[in-house]
Amino acid sequence: MALISGCGKTADSKENKANSTEQTKDIETANETEQNKDVQTEENADKQEGEEQQIPDEQNVSVQTGDNIKVYYSNADASGFESEEVAVESLSSNEVLKALVDKGVLPVDVSLLSFKEFEKDNEKLLELDFSDKFNTYIKTLGTSAEYYIVGSICNTFLDAYGSDKIHITVNGDVFTTGHAEYPGFMGKFN
Repeated sequence: MALISGCGKTADSKENKANSTEQTKDIETANETEQNKDVQTEENADKQEGEEQQIPDEQNVSVQTGDNIKVYYSNADASGFESEEVAVESLSSNEVLKALVDKGVLPVDVSLLSFKEFEKDNEKLLELDFSDKFNTYIKTLGTSAEYYIVGSICNTFLDAYGSDKIHITVNGDVFTTGHAEYPGFMGKFN
C-alpha cells in the first residue's frame, strides 16, 4: 500500500485565498464605513459650531438665527406708520432694539433693562422695561411724535415675537410722560 501524502494546500489554498480576499474586503468596507462616520461626525460638529446660539438670558432671549423682522417707524410728516423688513442676526430683544435705533426710532443711548415673553389667559404677552434714557427722550417729544415712537416700539416687538399685547415700563415703574400714562398692556397701534 502506498501512502501518498501531500500538503493539501492546492484545494485548501484556493479556498483560503477566497476567504482571505473576502475578509480583506470586509475589513476595507468596515474601515470605509468608520471613516465615513468620522467625516459625518466632524461635519455635524462643524454645523453645530456654526449654528451655535447665545445662551439666552432674560434680556436677550434668542429665538433663531438669520431672521427678518418688520420695523415700524413714523412717516415723514408724522401722520402714519411705515415699515421695512430688516435682517437681524437673531431674534432677541437687543437685536430688535438695535433695529429700532438703526431706523431712527430711538436714540442709541436707550437700553432695555429687562425683557419677558410669556402667556397668560391664552394671550402671548411681552414686558419691556427701559432705562431712564428712554423716558428722558420721550419727554422731549410732542404728542404726535410720542404716539408714533411708542407705536413703533409696540408694533415692531409685537410683530417680531408674534405676540398679542405689550407692557412698557421705565425702571420697573409705570411709563408716564407729560402727554400720557401707559399703565397696562397695549395692542398694535394704527
